Amino acid sequence: MANVLWITTDDVSYTLLQRRCEALGVAHAPATPNLNTAQDTGINYTRFYGQSVCSPFRACSILGRYAFRTGLGNNAQLGFPGAPAVNDSWLCQGIPLVPSATFGKWHLYTSEHTVDSARDAGQFWVHKGLALGNVVGNDTYWHWDRYENGVLKDTAGLNSKQGLADGVNNRNAANYLSHIVVQDALDWIAIQPSRWFCWVQMQAPHRPIHFPPTAAERASAGISPNQYMSVAHEALLTNYSIYLGITPGDPVAAKAAIIAEGWDPDSESALAGFIGMVETIDYEIGRLLAAVDTSRTGDTTVMIFSDNGENDPVVQPPLDPDHAKGSQYELSIRLPLIIKGPDIPLLNYGKDCRSLVHAVDLWRTTLRLFGVNIGNMFPGVTSDSKNIASTFTDLEATPRTSLYCENFLTKQQVSDAGGGGPKGGIKDAATGETNDPNFGPIAQWERTMVDDNWKLITRMPTGPASVIGDITYELYNTRSDYLEEYNMIREPNRFPQGVEDVSGSEAAWLAVLRLKALEDDLLPYPT
Repeated sequence: MANVLWITTDDVSYTLLQRRCEALGVAHAPATPNLNTAQDTGINYTRFYGQSVCSPFRACSILGRYAFRTGLGNNAQLGFPGAPAVNDSWLCQGIPLVPSATFGKWHLYTSEHTVDSARDAGQFWVHKGLALGNVVGNDTYWHWDRYENGVLKDTAGLNSKQGLADGVNNRNAANYLSHIVVQDALDWIAIQPSRWFCWVQMQAPHRPIHFPPTAAERASAGISPNQYMSVAHEALLTNYSIYLGITPGDPVAAKAAIIAEGWDPDSESALAGFIGMVETIDYEIGRLLAAVDTSRTGDTTVMIFSDNGENDPVVQPPLDPDHAKGSQYELSIRLPLIIKGPDIPLLNYGKDCRSLVHAVDLWRTTLRLFGVNIGNMFPGVTSDSKNIASTFTDLEATPRTSLYCENFLTKQQVSDAGGGGPKGGIKDAATGETNDPNFGPIAQWERTMVDDNWKLITRMPTGPASVIGDITYELYNTRSDYLEEYNMIREPNRFPQGVEDVSGSEAAWLAVLRLKALEDDLLPYPT
């Protein structure tokens, strides 16, 4: 195996794939022809789980370890100390002689690392893109911090932000974040002689939600082909721009056109922008796939996945906005994963694989594709990662029978609005004590254990786990109740004393005990 390409979208749940949207009957589905083609020429993993927010997902995938081990249970922020540690099990440590690069959003920065932490800690050879996380403050997708190996640079090589400050009137498509990130990746891939690892981390469709560049704007910037979204959706956004007074035109006619397309002109403009952003990411994924050979005689394995689900303002019925990003529900942590490459037999093209897969599994699978002896390269490391390559040829293979997701905050993270995390992870779930003297005990913690049919959510919202009254439990049959509409534990704050109150069948009662036992066995401390 020569090359591995990871492509990460941001804030895209499994339900947001076009075909899944249509199956669920949501009113507005994005047009994603390139993702559809990827599904048709690869394997679509329908039970891929990650984390509920950005940074913990990235840590799990690049370190191969659950969040309680890395210490990163919430988003990293500039200026906060802590996890993940420089000497953790960063994937690129296992392939030191293989050229590696990451483009776009990094979002694993802590004050222990420099702004160049993608290279200093992650040990990528090259990083270009957003070093510190997201497009924030007054920045836009047309005006943003573009770092190159720790140095703030624009495409002209100057030490300045990319693009002009006003992303409304100065919408130069040549400065658009998604376009530049993918072009940087394509330029790097084109000069690699053999054997490389590349991670393209899209910012979109993460907020700030906006209307992406039009075909006319891309043509004006000299970008060809210039059609960035579907023609129909670009027409819709053009009418929204006129109706909202962003661009000149007849607002009455624009409103009528919006309604004629089945949209609400007053309440769905953000959703329209979000779906436009999804369509542009599909376009950029198409550019990346066209540049590599994933055929049976090719040299590149591509893994396309997202970091977490979407935010509640863009959640459509029948999905529940209370189950959106940041929660432990399926809409937040069950994510798309498509794998294409020469190891996928033709007979499995276009097939679904229902095997359980976690973000941590990308680590071991990728290292094994490069032929790495993981025990030799990472001696003494406790890894939670499984190699899922067996599912490439056997869709019924079960590399794992359960998986674990979580998010947590220490007490000072709550008071300081997040950031960082305890190095060395969590020491004792009963007290919330961490292994890092710079961090106090855990103040908020949500844990999820999933097996083939069932899902147990344990929520400690306000205090240490020893305070029984603060803990609640939810049990769902995710095979029959994907939307998680029916919590099968009637008294969520009584467990295990209230286990007899589990409603439904004996199977549900046994599932509660089994999932709790799995959690107890996994966590190296009392729960």
